Amino acid sequence: MAEYDEEDLQKLEFATSYPFPRPTSTYLFHCGTGAVEKLTDWEGFLSGEDGVERTPVIACGSNAAPQQLKRKFNGEDGVIPVVKAVLYDHDSVYCPLLASYGSVTATLARSPASELDCHVTLLTPGQLKLMNKTEGGYDLVKLHDTKVILEGGALLTSIHAYIHKVGYLISNGMPIALKEQPCRKRNFVAITQREALDHVAAMVRQEGGDDFILAVIYKKKDRSLWTQKITHSALPYDGPHEKVIECSSEASVITW
Repeated sequence: MAEYDEEDLQKLEFATSYPFPRPTSTYLFHCGTGAVEKLTDWEGFLSGEDGVERTPVIACGSNAAPQQLKRKFNGEDGVIPVVKAVLYDHDSVYCPLLASYGSVTATLARSPASELDCHVTLLTPGQLKLMNKTEGGYDLVKLHDTKVILEGGALLTSIHAYIHKVGYLISNGMPIALKEQPCRKRNFVAITQREALDHVAAMVRQEGGDDFILAVIYKKKDRSLWTQKITHSALPYDGPHEKVIECSSEASVITW
């Protein structure tokens, strides 16, 4: 059994804990400090009662987690309302992307009758611009003819989301769901992050486990090559949507 130093162990823990813990209800994230507080009166943020325009963006993976928001917005001013929601006819699935911090990340797939528990971030124009810089490999899109029920009952029929440029990983012709992301009436097989990493390792003919995860983190050329290989069998998102912004090919903020 290999021995790892404390730094490597921390990186392994972070990589395999994707999409990371998050509150089960609506909360307010403070960008400058990373502090979190429960938020019950959030509707004013959505309607712009405070004079600030905000864009609702689905968070189907790590963007709902304070730990990840702190990495992305550390030192920035302002707050981000993160609203508990249910996205209908969708599921959170693995995409063909190995992040620089070692995880296989998430995207959305259409899934008839499914009810995905997720969050919606309400982002100011500046926050949205910064978030785009961290979403390498994704497009910011606007989903149409959809159904999102926010905590408290508000209905949205269109919403922004980050969708991977080439789609999602498949196994036996079907998307692979995130086991850590709750979804009712799920149509796809769901696996853990560790299982997803082992699945990707097998796709690129590598032995899975901690050594593979650390190679993803430390060996940029290998990570890029493996990511290219696993995109070949991916299937594209097929729901009604329009591309708003093509994010950078490499995330520029979230690195070790």
